[in-house]
Amino acid sequence: MGFFDFLMRQIAGRAEARADLVNVGAFGTIRDLADLLPLLPPIDAFGEAASEAALRILDRASDEDLALWDERARVDGSLRWHRLRGADIEASRDPGTIALAAFHPREDVRAAAVRRLETTEGALAKRLLSARSVRSS
Repeated sequence: MGFFDFLMRQIAGRAEARADLVNVGAFGTIRDLADLLPLLPPIDAFGEAASEAALRILDRASDEDLALWDERARVDGSLRWHRLRGADIEASRDPGTIALAAFHPREDVRAAAVRRLETTEGALAKRLLSARSVRSS
């Protein structure tokens, strides 16, 4: 196999993997969010697709699903959260990372995400804030 063939196979594999992430966003559930965590915050096209998938999943999740994800995210030590700090969320420009950070197990990260969501337009941000206020009370 020549170098050009190798490159074409790599490109095709990456395109297929990115398409899989798009499908996760289209058909995935709250249970699929854990698989997206290692790709966030995005550093490449895979991370961008994972961010979009997370937003789509959260957007169609029921209130019960959000509560379930919140409980799992807080107590499940096996979830692969990156070592996010509150400052990372304050500086982030990725809406998927910010949305998922509202469920982070560390309070400083959750608080930073809530502050960012409070200044974010849109129905999803309002739903996540509403769910957060219900969980806090």
